[in-house]
This record gives sequence, structure tokens and C-alpha cells, in this order.
Amino acid sequence: MFDSGALHASYIDPKVVTRYRKALRSKITPIRGSVTLGDSEAVQVYLEFKDDEGKLHTGTVNLVVFESGSHIIIALPDIARVFGDLFLCMVRTAMDNTGLFNENYSPSVRVITGPYCIR
Repeated sequence: MFDSGALHASYIDPKVVTRYRKALRSKITPIRGSVTLGDSEAVQVYLEFKDDEGKLHTGTVNLVVFESGSHIIIALPDIARVFGDLFLCMVRTAMDNTGLFNENYSPSVRVITGPYCIR
């Protein structure tokens, strides 16, 4: 999920980390600080997304382990730093296609298999 209202950190569900812990082992680091409702770990993940036009958007994001109901939440700082063009493409697509906002809509952005792909 791309969450422009999340202003401080990007997150990953602990169940996803548990499932891929062996593959992610070298990318997991303990964290300290005041993470509201968060866990005490962060994981660095390389992500790849393909937009509606087929353009690939890639980047590495540090994700705080946090149970949120979503596998991954990309926050505004990482949207701006890493996935700004993709986010703008998603907003333009939404603005140009008012029919997207119905019960049958499924997002066109999808995670592409990569070295640490999270599905």
C-alpha cells in the first residue's frame, strides 16, 4: 500500500518477515527509538513495481516491522525519495479514469519477483 498520510516510516507485516526471515536475515537490523505500535526490528527490502504503462520502478526501502493489516506500507518519505514517479502515475491514472472507483477495481501495480520479493 502506498500511504501518503504515513509521514514517519514505511512498514512491513511481522508475518511476512517471519515467512522470509532466512532470505532477509542479512537485511534485518534491530532498532531503538519510539516507534508507535511498532516492533523492535527493521528490514531493508529491494522492491520492484510495474506501472500501467509497463515501466519498471525499483528501489530499496527500510521497513519497520509492524502489524497493520497490509503486507507492506510505503510511507510518504519513501514515496517521495524512491517511488515518486510511480505514485504520480497512479494518481494520474485515478484522475483520468473515474470508473476505477467501484467494487470491481483491482490495482494494476504489482510486485515483480526480485531478490527479496514480498508478495
